[in-house]
This record gives sequence, structure tokens and C-alpha cells, in this order.
Amino acid sequence: MLPPVAKTREKPPFPHPFRDQAVTGLIELNAQLPLGMFEDTVYTTEHFRTEPGGRLVAVSDGVYDVTSPSGERYSERALARALNSTRLLPASRVPRAVLQELAGHRGVIDADDGAMVVCLDRRGRTSD
Repeated sequence: MLPPVAKTREKPPFPHPFRDQAVTGLIELNAQLPLGMFEDTVYTTEHFRTEPGGRLVAVSDGVYDVTSPSGERYSERALARALNSTRLLPASRVPRAVLQELAGHRGVIDADDGAMVVCLDRRGRTSD
């Protein structure tokens, strides 16, 4: 049995798991208030599993919902292309590369929201 990963989230980020250098899907999490917005907020923890050799990329709605000048949302096709094109990079270089591709998608339009990308590589053994 693999160790669980627990996560809370406000609106997105939407984690994108990778395995064997390919995007394997989208993990939909329930919308919650932004962390730290209200002192007494109770958050629901959501669980999902990762495997050694897997990669998890989380993006905020400031990445996911950005539209191009032609109206295409970044999440429709461009995000998957960006994630696939960065699959061989070390995890530490993925956020900058995705944000650079996002800037190209957005064009000269100013950002409406903050953009956050986090990339984590799972190493180690499976637990029994």
C-alpha cells in the first residue's frame, strides 16, 4: 500500500499526476476558502496516492483559467502541452518553464490573477 498524500485547497490548484514521463490525469479537489483567509476556517483534507517515480504538478486558477487573445483557456490544450514539454526537466525547473509558456499563451494581456505552479517528484519505496 502506498503512503497517502493529504492536501487542502481553495479554488484550484489542480494537481496533474505524471507517471513514466506522461500526464496521467487530473485530480479534481473540492473548492475551499483560500488558506489563511479567515482565522477559524475548517478545511477538509482530501487524500490521493502517489507512486515512486511519479510527478505531481499543481497549478492555480491563475494558470488554469488564463485565456489567450483568441479566447482559448490555457487548460483546454496548452497546459497539457506545457506539462508534456517539461516532463524531462528536473522538478525545480518545471514551474518557470510552465509560466514562460503561459506568458506566450496569454500574449501581451496583463494577468488578472496570480499564477502558481508547484512540481514535486516522488522518490523512495512503496510502503506495505
